[in-house]
Amino acid sequence: MNYKSLIVLLLSLLYFSCDLNKSISKKETNQIANLKEKLAADYDNQKIRNKLINAYLQRAKTLLQENKIKEALKIIDKSLIYTKASETNTEISNILLNIGKDILTQSLSELKSENYLQFRYNEKFQKGIMLLDKAREYTDSKAQITKIMDNYYHSIALKFFENVKQNYQQDIVELNYPKLQKDLNNLNYIKKLDPKFNHQDFFKIKNDLVGKLLFYNDKTQLYSFKLNENKILWNRSTTLLGIQITFSNNEKSGYRAISPTQFTLFDNQGNSYRPLETYQVLEKSGYKGLLKRRRLDAGSTLKGLLVFQIPNSNLKFSKLKWVSSKNEIAEKLFPNKSIRKL
Repeated sequence: MNYKSLIVLLLSLLYFSCDLNKSISKKETNQIANLKEKLAADYDNQKIRNKLINAYLQRAKTLLQENKIKEALKIIDKSLIYTKASETNTEISNILLNIGKDILTQSLSELKSENYLQFRYNEKFQKGIMLLDKAREYTDSKAQITKIMDNYYHSIALKFFENVKQNYQQDIVELNYPKLQKDLNNLNYIKKLDPKFNHQDFFKIKNDLVGKLLFYNDKTQLYSFKLNENKILWNRSTTLLGIQITFSNNEKSGYRAISPTQFTLFDNQGNSYRPLETYQVLEKSGYKGLLKRRRLDAGSTLKGLLVFQIPNSNLKFSKLKWVSSKNEIAEKLFPNKSIRKL
């Protein structure tokens, strides 16, 4: 290490120590300094290391009680430098667990359930989960701490769900599609937080939201489409299903070639169906306005009919998906009901 690099390192350490010492009393500073000195002489001494970690964590607990979150988190980070995952220590585990629970409780109280994206990257919540995870490393009771973590995830998921349940019906009445999309995003995030979330109304609400959003063209995406209402055609004798869509290129510039071959319809069993391209036959059968390959400029939309051959009218479909030659994707989810009832 050259002279300049050494100076920079020493100044950085001095700055961190001064900043940290603002949050630590003189007595605690002397205690920590003494333990660090002992540990430097015998780093494998688990007893000394645990005392040092404990000293930091006890101070962090006091700061949390004083609502000095940033200072507490800084000291916690400092303490974790001295941890070893291979060691088990019930005392350290319990302290980490209690501090983590306190931080998670605070983050939950501040949670704005209408905005899951802000919460997803909430620093306080992530730190609390990290501490519980660290507590799990230090104990043999790993399953117990895992259950505590799962309970926090469930509490958050439930809060998101109650918000959706309270608002979605009004959003449907108003046909406020951006809010309906946010409601659906929250439901999807609930399942990521708590894969076992199984509230009795969850699937009914999701079904209602998906059904309404079929007819919404979300132009915040680069490419999007919607199904056109009253333009789902079913022919019982030929088992042909016609779906008229409006497709949008929401780019600022350029164009895309849009073709029926880029669309795939999936049923609930995972089977896939591609649009028919026998245009003359279909047009003679009364299918007008078929979607054919064409250029779609940025900022433009096109309307066209996709026709599928399906086995029977009782099928339920999961989604209609578009994939471009450049692997760009747009899709619409279907509610869990017969397509004839959409």
